[in-house]
Amino acid sequence: MAKNKRRFDYENLSELRQEIKRKSYSLPLCDDVDLLSEQVEVGGKVIPNSLCLNPMEGHDADANGGPSALTFRRYRRYAEGGAGIIWLEATAVTEKGKSHPGQLCLSEESVPGFAQLNREIKKAARKYHGDGDGPLTVLQLTHAGRNSAPEGEVEPVIAKHSELLDEEFDIAPDYPVVSDEDLAKIKRDFINAAELAARAGFDAVDVKACHGSLIHELLFSYENSSSKYRGPVENRIQLLKGVISEVKSKKPGMILACRLSVYDDVPYPDGWGVSKSVDVSPDLTDPIRLLEELREGGLEILNVALGNPFYDSFLEQPFDRSLAGQELPDRDPLEAISTNFDVTAEIGEEFPGLLKVGGGISWLREFFPNGAAAFMKEGAIDVMGAARLALANPSFAREILTDDGLNEENLCIACDACSQMMSDGVEAGCLIRDGEMYGPVYRKGRKIREQ
Repeated sequence: MAKNKRRFDYENLSELRQEIKRKSYSLPLCDDVDLLSEQVEVGGKVIPNSLCLNPMEGHDADANGGPSALTFRRYRRYAEGGAGIIWLEATAVTEKGKSHPGQLCLSEESVPGFAQLNREIKKAARKYHGDGDGPLTVLQLTHAGRNSAPEGEVEPVIAKHSELLDEEFDIAPDYPVVSDEDLAKIKRDFINAAELAARAGFDAVDVKACHGSLIHELLFSYENSSSKYRGPVENRIQLLKGVISEVKSKKPGMILACRLSVYDDVPYPDGWGVSKSVDVSPDLTDPIRLLEELREGGLEILNVALGNPFYDSFLEQPFDRSLAGQELPDRDPLEAISTNFDVTAEIGEEFPGLLKVGGGISWLREFFPNGAAAFMKEGAIDVMGAARLALANPSFAREILTDDGLNEENLCIACDACSQMMSDGVEAGCLIRDGEMYGPVYRKGRKIREQ
């Protein structure tokens, strides 16, 4: 057997366990998945089970940045699927902070559409939950930072220069970094968007600080100590802390969440939560300090994220097929998921009272429930999220909780076609399990890219 197994071919749970043991990984698996049906509470609200739809962009907004018919279709299907948390995708707080012309953007013009989407989610969820407690709805707020492309062409907003990341985006050494004055304005944009989210009826807002977004990049902007938002750790965490505390002050009834990268797996000084030595081993000192201060400021939910997809998307999203033109990395997906567990478990041990949502294990396919239950049993998380798995099978939660497990005919196969659609600039969905809808879209995107 090859040292690095790169594709999923496990016939049963026993075979998967043997492979984990053979390679001395720490990844646990649990036979009893009843934990996933347990209710959890946060902010005075009851979440009906311990499964979450994790955020994944569809790039199908309407002209005002609000949800389109395709957006409504996706979220109705998710809501009918039974997950206890519906964590909506990255929604820009300003037009200039959009990563794609079709990214959702919250504004005075688009807020009625978001309000309608929230109502439709709650209504559709009754098909599974009945008149009981429905899903918690969380709206993720973001600024795309160096990936900003509101008109389709990248218009980077960078917090720092990075030899690794600048090369990826073809950013010149003299390209200007965002000023403190502009960062203060962006901070207000986040706060205003949170107030709009409250008006639209969402139960919670997530201030996104992961996956290369602007706030994430500030966290590893170690240079420029004269800046209010860069240099020492107390500066780098200032903007995120300020958004959380001010939203809590203005909207005390709003549940505050953060999808936070706790370990980037990117060499210092271009990564967060990493050792300053020559390797890229985790050092969670700064993320733990940040979480302590965010919790004091009103944070109630942490969604644990890992990696920076502009440098390495494999850590949090192991795949069996690469984007067009790229080689499949010689890495073991089980090692990535094991690292995920180790880091998430360390955070879980530090913050037992904070509601924690995990993710990044969709590659396990039909064994997703066994991995999810093990993460929970070990105290790493309280709720397990799914993104690609849910995109392929919006009813994943219902199948886990009320059927005999996940239907193998509906599983995500980690082909990365959804990411290919994002890369090609078209709407994103599951090519394999929703091919009638997204097959033409995929082919359109491939044709555009080839031209």
